[in-house]
Amino acid sequence: MSDEFKEKTEQFAEDIKGKSEQFAAEVKEKGEQFAADVREKGEYFAAEAKEAVQDVKEEAAEVIEEAKATLTGETLETAQTVGGAGYREAEQDDKKGPATVSLILGIVSIICAFGGYSAILGIIAAIVGVVLGARARKENQTSLATAGFVTSIIGIVLNGIGFLCVIACAGAIGAAGCAGLLS
Repeated sequence: MSDEFKEKTEQFAEDIKGKSEQFAAEVKEKGEQFAADVREKGEYFAAEAKEAVQDVKEEAAEVIEEAKATLTGETLETAQTVGGAGYREAEQDDKKGPATVSLILGIVSIICAFGGYSAILGIIAAIVGVVLGARARKENQTSLATAGFVTSIIGIVLNGIGFLCVIACAGAIGAAGCAGLLS
């Protein structure tokens, strides 16, 4: 009886070892497939984000140029029609241009914070807003420049938190998928 028990135990151990190896091979294969899928999707999203960032840069450059052109045109008209007093007013308006753009970009970045992946665009807008706000504060200490600077900083913080939330959700979904909870 002891030899029979020993033989059955060895057979059972071999069966478990075979099933464990088979299960390990399946897990490895599924893990490699999941990693390949994640890599492929990551490359896709990286390309999409890069394209979106380029689009935002181009749009931001256009908006800044339009704002500069608009402000410059208005201030020249004022200086020509009113004279000396108008010229002083025009000088002040020129100094408000970067502050105004900074405030607008700060507000846009705060709005982008609630859009998931648009947080990347919001961070870019907020960084440009901080730079313009800081320049405007150096040149002419106005409440408009300070407001643009502050809203842009708030935009950076909110977009950073939003982007981290998106990454955390993506990681949780990936972990759940890897664990087989999504199938």
